[in-house]
Amino acid sequence: MPPGVEAVFYDLVSSTNDVAREKAIEKHNGPIWVGAAAQSSGRGRLGRVWVSEKGNLYASLMIRLHEKPENMMALPFLVALAVRQALIKSGATEDKILCKWPNDILLNKKKVAGVLIESSIGTDGYIDYIIIGIGTNLTLYPLDSEFPATSFAKETRHFIEPEDYFMHLADAFNVQWHAWLQFGFEPIRQDWLRYSWGLGEKRRIRTSTQDIVARLVSLDKDGALIIKLDDGSESRLYAGDVFPSDTSG
Repeated sequence: MPPGVEAVFYDLVSSTNDVAREKAIEKHNGPIWVGAAAQSSGRGRLGRVWVSEKGNLYASLMIRLHEKPENMMALPFLVALAVRQALIKSGATEDKILCKWPNDILLNKKKVAGVLIESSIGTDGYIDYIIIGIGTNLTLYPLDSEFPATSFAKETRHFIEPEDYFMHLADAFNVQWHAWLQFGFEPIRQDWLRYSWGLGEKRRIRTSTQDIVARLVSLDKDGALIIKLDDGSESRLYAGDVFPSDTSG
């Protein structure tokens, strides 16, 4: 683990985010990683079930900090870049790993990892702690997911122990986190754009209010996805899901 960072690893937990939250409630100073070989109640964004059998890595990082929520817009993107780097360190081909807005990582255009970020806001409006949950399909993957999924082993023909990948992930996150603290969001934004899936192409986008096809234009300085509609107008999205359109790959 990087200097000053603690870690615990379990065979089975309800979810690593739950355990990380317990650490925060117990006033653990953090940062602390919680890793697990399996979860009984894994979840993804919007409360979706995250298949959590043995063979993959389920990990959460709890960081205690005093910061305004609006100043943390870089977080999903630096986490995605860290996961990307951990996969490369583990043996994946660099140009095969792409970042899908807002918080997925693709290997050969199929989902190999996802991120779930949760936070606790104090009465003063500042963050008390954040929990960054990361699930990576190392050997297993769901066959019935809406967006095609895969595993590291299937795509690379390599096997890596979850504990070894855990170390790569913690090291890669540490690099990205300190780069953000030193240089701000812009270098992260540029890196994410360089490795983004679908930039400049049409994609189907689903939000809580609409299901549209639009061209992905860029990532704004506040983390919004900039899209261009068929009528030429541009729009900015802060939440949603992106899928291939009928004409994209």
